[in-house]
Amino acid sequence: MILIDRNSKFNALCAAILLMGMGAIGAWVAVLGPSAGFSGGMPFLPSEYNVIFARWVFACGALVSFLMSAYAVRTLLKSLTQ
Repeated sequence: MILIDRNSKFNALCAAILLMGMGAIGAWVAVLGPSAGFSGGMPFLPSEYNVIFARWVFACGALVSFLMSAYAVRTLLKSLTQ
């Protein structure tokens, strides 16, 4: 965050909460999102493959968000023990 010290506890807590929420939404879309909600995609692939591709993209995004959230929690716990 710009107005808060780079190594502050509040910064790590906000990052962890924000990234957990983004990861949860991405995971929900990947697992439980209705197939009719996915549009666009690659024109040379059938619709079923585009839905599978979209689910994989959302799942990878959720995984990255959860990994960054784990780093933020680790940073928060490290700052609490100091």
